[in-house]
Amino acid sequence: MQKIELKENSGFMEFGRIPHHIYYETNSESFEDLSEKSPAIYKLTPNLLSLSENKNVSQEKDYSLSIWIHESVPRNYVDNIMFHELVEAELVLVDKLDQKSAHKLAVKFEEKYIKKFYGLEKLTELYIWRRENINNY
Repeated sequence: MQKIELKENSGFMEFGRIPHHIYYETNSESFEDLSEKSPAIYKLTPNLLSLSENKNVSQEKDYSLSIWIHESVPRNYVDNIMFHELVEAELVLVDKLDQKSAHKLAVKFEEKYIKKFYGLEKLTELYIWRRENINNY
């Protein structure tokens, strides 16, 4: 299990079996699919790494997996929410699970992740925060 440690509010990273460059942006303002009640989202977008570097890339790297986390998410939850989004995207893009099944499984992986790296106290805090702030929990 890979620990997520984001040093910047945006950048590029790699994760697991995801075959795309991964662009992330935390502290994002609301837009169509992102809000306080739905605070994280991922989408395939044009390859942002090649656009930023003005390069041509191979066919399989024509897309980036882009992940946005809403500005309302407390800083101490950003890394584990990013982990959740990465796992969910991996399950959808690589394992071909439907989004609803991938989300449920990603929740379980996120809980194991938090227990392993942060402990039960943070997991309890996250349960409370999710219940009070997020629509799909």
